[in-house]
Amino acid sequence: MPHAPPLDVSCRYCGSRPAVDVTFKRHTGMVVMRETVTYPGPFCRDCGLNVFRAATAHTLAIGWAGLLSLFIFPFVVIGNLLSRRKLTGLTAPTPPIDAAVRPAQPGKPLLLRPMAYLLLVPILGIGIAAWADAKDTAESQVGRCVVFYSDTYTMITSCDEAHDGVIVSVVDRDGSCPASAIAELERTERGENSDGGKKLCVGEG
Repeated sequence: MPHAPPLDVSCRYCGSRPAVDVTFKRHTGMVVMRETVTYPGPFCRDCGLNVFRAATAHTLAIGWAGLLSLFIFPFVVIGNLLSRRKLTGLTAPTPPIDAAVRPAQPGKPLLLRPMAYLLLVPILGIGIAAWADAKDTAESQVGRCVVFYSDTYTMITSCDEAHDGVIVSVVDRDGSCPASAIAELERTERGENSDGGKKLCVGEG
């Protein structure tokens, strides 16, 4: 059961009670720089939710955009979530009789804000790149065409374009291509678990 907030604490933004002394942060990631804005309390329930939702949605949207920020922004989000928990035990704010400022509107919940889902963009991009890399095996090149620009430079291309041959099979690097092959292309190494030990056999076509 949440502890009751001190009776002498009021919201620094609207003066309402009850309030709790918590802090929220908003992090902005940039390529070579980063910025963290701190919003100190105390907060009443509504002002606190307003700041939490806006700051956390912003952090989820662009707080990860930078090498260091990629490691910083999760801690900012977690810190905001922990601070938000302290707001859940508060009742509706009661402003002072002579209050000139009303409690802020909490606004849309975090998960209903489109900004909060911009974090999925880099995650999906990384996933698509990993999927495409996993599909790029030696065997997947069979049926594609090649262009010989020189004795040392060959490019794999679509067979709808002008080409000099077609990849007809794949063999181990120590193996031999069919006698009908007009060229053999060594697969470039792509990492410890790659199929770089294969050769592409090019036939006429």
